[in-house]
Amino acid sequence: FQPSMRTLLHNLAFCILFSQEAAGQCDAGIFVNKTQTWNKGYLAKLFLDQSWLHQQTSAWQLAITFCSQVAEYKVWNADIVNPQTRNKYVKDVTSVDIMNMCWNPILYPCQVPELVFLVRFPEGIS
Repeated sequence: FQPSMRTLLHNLAFCILFSQEAAGQCDAGIFVNKTQTWNKGYLAKLFLDQSWLHQQTSAWQLAITFCSQVAEYKVWNADIVNPQTRNKYVKDVTSVDIMNMCWNPILYPCQVPELVFLVRFPEGIS
């Protein structure tokens, strides 16, 4: 992506731990809030501080890397681009690339976008 395209490509390497505790994070501008947890996974919201942006974006992409393989990753307000799928979920992955949907490509510096996602643990992990 060229800077002139005003496209945000944000690499996110955070660990989603296999526990009921908060996720390990590599960037202070990233926060994961687990809203519902159970012994086989959780539902969470990922918040991204965009105050470092100089102008609005016209598109965005996010690379997520998990500490361990997850049985399922599902996201509602983004499209999964890697691994390729037509679904809102992927199974048995250690990393996922997501991008904006047709209705949410613009991010503003004053905005803290919220991505809702679900993680299911592999069998034998709780």
